[in-house]
Amino acid sequence: MIASYFQDMHMCFRLQNFTTKWQQQEVGIAMGCSISPILFVAAFEVILTGARQVVGGVRLLQGRRLPPLRSYMDDVTCLLQTAPRMSRLLRRLDELIGWARMKFKPGKSRSLLMCKGEYNDRALFTIGG
Repeated sequence: MIASYFQDMHMCFRLQNFTTKWQQQEVGIAMGCSISPILFVAAFEVILTGARQVVGGVRLLQGRRLPPLRSYMDDVTCLLQTAPRMSRLLRRLDELIGWARMKFKPGKSRSLLMCKGEYNDRALFTIGG
């Protein structure tokens, strides 16, 4: 049912003096579509779950554990205690995002390494090339 819902989605742009040809849509979230955001969040949660499996979270002094990934829609924050674990998590995330035919925007990504409460530029984290 979902496949048939998205099967023949087409769109065109109409300006005052010009209208484009109809183009079939292949990827993305359709504005005004009630099911697209739900499917995106469900699919993205599968990706995050797969990435969480390669590392644990951050253990607090009280014995609680913070999850290694926090997200809101497609914004993701990774929090880990060691640079090697962070690199492993980013490699897995990159692998899963590629599998889903999505891409990271490295230009919009930021990394920060803190050691004992101080900024440290020893490690460079990369994702999406």
